[in-house]
Amino acid sequence: MKDALSTGVIAAAFFLVFFVNIPCHASPLKAEEVQAKLLKAYKNLKSFKEEVVITTVTGGKVLKIKSALTFSRPNKVNWKAKGQDAEGKVDITFCSDGKSLYRYNVVKKEYMRKGALSLSELSSEGFGFDSFILTLLDGKKTSLAAAIGGYEPSSADNGSRLSCEGKNKENLIVLTLVKETESNREVLKYYIDPATFLLSRMEGDMKNGKQKATVKASLRYTDIGKTFDNGIFRFAPPAGAREKGR
Repeated sequence: MKDALSTGVIAAAFFLVFFVNIPCHASPLKAEEVQAKLLKAYKNLKSFKEEVVITTVTGGKVLKIKSALTFSRPNKVNWKAKGQDAEGKVDITFCSDGKSLYRYNVVKKEYMRKGALSLSELSSEGFGFDSFILTLLDGKKTSLAAAIGGYEPSSADNGSRLSCEGKNKENLIVLTLVKETESNREVLKYYIDPATFLLSRMEGDMKNGKQKATVKASLRYTDIGKTFDNGIFRFAPPAGAREKGR
């Protein structure tokens, strides 16, 4: 009986030590909380440089565009994009020094000028994928569905579902947004750096009726918080360039 009692005590002590030393698993990441942190991270960015490579596959064609964005609050932007879209060769430069916005088409050697624009106004000027980033920087949208689709916050979640898959093998947090209507379906995956809550990659599968497209974007951020020379955001028409409409 004494031996049985001793064995029981030893076994109990073993299990007590075993379970006490098991590391506690972190609670599952919640999609809404991750989304809120991402939106806040972009809203709080003061300045940065960003490089994006976008690959689109549609109609049997593979289209690639590389862009570089230099940004400083409140509305200073230098953006350059090169590659090919559905309409042909792309080679465009945008410059906003806070007072004027210039759009220069290198292929056509023509530019156009507008007055000072807010971030929300800049996002609708044709910055490609970075229109989405400018919307995030503006900080007025309350969800990714609203930011990517241009919906008002009150209707942004209609037909959309957001879920979190946790961290992948690259230690990136994965959010999945599904947006559906009667004829359209979009599945968007956001790969988020847990250290900064900025996007590292984004993937999308879109279907509109019989048309299908897949999009992949890789992003790289540098010089976060840096003070840039204002000359970066100014535009000087190259020799031979003409102003559109004149």
